[in-house]
Amino acid sequence: MKRWKTFAACVLCLCMIAAGSGISMQEVHAADEKVLEITDNYPDLDGWLTGIGSADTVKITCTAVGAGETVLPAQVTLLSGWDKSFFGDNGPATRQIGYNSGSFTFAEDSDVTVQYIEFNMPEKSITVPAGVSVVFDNCTFSSTIVNNGTATFNDCIFSNGKIENNGSAQYTGGTKEPENTGTPIPSHIPLGMNLTGDILEEAAVGTEYFSEIGYEVTGTNKDSAQIAASVSPADCGITVRTEGTAGKGSVILSGTPVKAGNVKVTLTAEADGDTPVSKELSLVINERMELRLDGTLDCVTKGQSGYQEYLKVYVRTADEKEIDYYDYDSDSAELQVRLTPEGSGMTAYYLYDGIVVSGTPEKAGTYQVTAVLKDKGQTVVSNSAELRIYRGDETLKEQFEGLDENVSEWDMEPYEIWTSDNAVVPTNLETIYGSHESGLYGIIGNNKSVASDTLVIPAGCDVTFENIKIYSSVKIIVEKGGSLTLRDSVAYGPIEVNGGTFSMDHYAAITDTLTLNDGSVLKDAQVISNARFLTDGAKKDDVGTVVIINGTVTASGTNYIEGDCGSGDLAGQTALQVNGTLVIPSGSSLTAAGGGDETYAPGHTGGIGVYLNGGTVSGGGKLVAIGGVGNDGPGGDAIAGKGRIETNELECIGGDSQKIIDREYAGGDAVGEEVIVTTADPVLKGGSGDPDGTAFVTMTEDPGDRIPDGNGNTSGSREPGENTDSRTDEDKYGEKAEAAVKTGDGAETLSWFLTLAAAGMVSAALFAARRKIG
Repeated sequence: MKRWKTFAACVLCLCMIAAGSGISMQEVHAADEKVLEITDNYPDLDGWLTGIGSADTVKITCTAVGAGETVLPAQVTLLSGWDKSFFGDNGPATRQIGYNSGSFTFAEDSDVTVQYIEFNMPEKSITVPAGVSVVFDNCTFSSTIVNNGTATFNDCIFSNGKIENNGSAQYTGGTKEPENTGTPIPSHIPLGMNLTGDILEEAAVGTEYFSEIGYEVTGTNKDSAQIAASVSPADCGITVRTEGTAGKGSVILSGTPVKAGNVKVTLTAEADGDTPVSKELSLVINERMELRLDGTLDCVTKGQSGYQEYLKVYVRTADEKEIDYYDYDSDSAELQVRLTPEGSGMTAYYLYDGIVVSGTPEKAGTYQVTAVLKDKGQTVVSNSAELRIYRGDETLKEQFEGLDENVSEWDMEPYEIWTSDNAVVPTNLETIYGSHESGLYGIIGNNKSVASDTLVIPAGCDVTFENIKIYSSVKIIVEKGGSLTLRDSVAYGPIEVNGGTFSMDHYAAITDTLTLNDGSVLKDAQVISNARFLTDGAKKDDVGTVVIINGTVTASGTNYIEGDCGSGDLAGQTALQVNGTLVIPSGSSLTAAGGGDETYAPGHTGGIGVYLNGGTVSGGGKLVAIGGVGNDGPGGDAIAGKGRIETNELECIGGDSQKIIDREYAGGDAVGEEVIVTTADPVLKGGSGDPDGTAFVTMTEDPGDRIPDGNGNTSGSREPGENTDSRTDEDKYGEKAEAAVKTGDGAETLSWFLTLAAAGMVSAALFAARRKIG
């Protein structure tokens, strides 16, 4: 991105120059007094040289330029083909001089290096005059060159295989000595030295280093030259030595750097009768870098399609600053991504700003994703991210058996386990996660059967299931001494508590029955039923009651039970059925609300809050019973059936009947006629309707006691079960109490639902939002 910004800025700048400044390209490049850049094929080279000024270096950056009648000035010490673009100065590159025309020679007393030039010139039109010294490096000659001075040809090509050498010439590197058509003049060639490279790869502190560069000594006395090599500073951890004959060999650097910085490598050749010559190389030693992968990879099941996960890559540099690899500014960096071992069927690669892991898994197993960075003299390997591929037929029992007995939390894997296999939760587990993101669920069980498998919470186990769906095939059993909490989860199958403790929060739901048997505890639970609202697709009978109490059960803390709404002639659910004794201790409360809602109205008959099947609710705490709302039908009773209420506090609210299309029906009663209430001063309210529901207690502990009639007066004694309500069933419930309109039956039903849709669209949306599990 940075380069593109630079490119755009350069384009804009050049456009401004070309459009309005009137400055030529030649004048622009001549602004550097030490370098003349030839950027165009017009004029010829001799024309460009008229503007050389004080420059001692000439770089040809265009592909080719005509020679004209060129005499290279003596002030030039380097003539080079060069690559330069908007992206930067890229170094030497082969360029052409001449179009098989013109001439090229050197001014008197010239001492110059000519490199990366292809001379496309007529026969014998290139001349090295007497007294001139030229080193030709990586040059090509299309025709015969005439040498009357001193010339060195290093890695050069003579296309016709000939030279007219009337002076002194030597051929080094990969140059094949041409046929000489001239008469050489013996002369002393000064000592010189060429290297096969002038750039050393960078090193890093603590990383073993090795580098080798070839050298070749030139000149008359090259065979007798003595070669010496040194590094500075000497305590950097790098050593240098030379191998080979006096005239040709290698410089070898090795060792493990101990400190960062720049190291100077010097190679010197000495011979009697010659001035010593030296070459210097610079070695950069970098601080050690670190590479880190950030993120985790979700597990995947064999054959699963559409898998794609991401990892970020971070580089920690010498200043201890960690940066995203995307922002890591190094042109030499090479990042590789590895997925090992082979055979997973998956791929891992770096794309744009992170590592992508994708594909269709073919083989179960555990795989590692790592990144490898090669840069600044080091190869750095990152930490690994684990990719786990499962077979797809794992059971929950099998997965539990493979867990470390010391772990207290488990991220469920695989995320969909279709069979529990009567699994027993390990007592060391405190939390089992389907995921750590609300609305993203793991799945236990399947929808092919109902309660054919079990999941047991044993004694000594206190576990929370979070973000998990337990499908209908699994029956959850909480044994005596065990404890289960559902958080942001849903159980589609039945739950049975046999003397253990059960809790769930308001983001959790059940769609079957919660049965609490003798000795069980319902603790701080918000039991929300979605029996008619949610389904896992299993074929199962409708569930009419949410919570069933058998034996003696305690409701500790703050508890809330809510039945789901009815549907057509299907009544709203009964929230709580007491077959035994439910104890609400002092300081605790329980609210039981029958199914039915005034803002979402698919069912006619409101559900019952508490149904006493010969049972008792007692204790020093508070019971709140609420009947469900009926829509074009009767409201539900707050407490119905036959039994006893002996709590310290009692509040009973019958369900309302509201008109949608037809009319209001009877409101729900606060307390049924066969319910004995011993609570002093209960709060009673009948549901609104036509007529309103009753709001009085028919029987107390002693049937001979005088009982309020709901109007502040007292009536005479009644025998248990005596009905003082003179209304007929037709008055109280109307015809539709026995023959409610069924969904889908004729025009009346269609009209009912059209009106409902128009009146309750917003309310339905609010209801759906309230029922979060889905």
